Amino acid sequence: MARWHAATTRNHEVLVRFKDMVTVSLGGTGTIRHAINDRGGPSNSATNLANLVSFP
Repeated sequence: MARWHAATTRNHEVLVRFKDMVTVSLGGTGTIRHAINDRGGPSNSATNLANLVSFP
């Protein structure tokens, strides 16, 4: 389960922040390299679970 928060700046830009992200590799095949961009992970057959506390 991922939680996210969106806020609006004075310039009406939308800022999104992700909290408590989890990636899971099921069945031991394939690899998730990162949860978002270059953050979090990997989850693969050796490490089935990877957490990402917050982004950005």
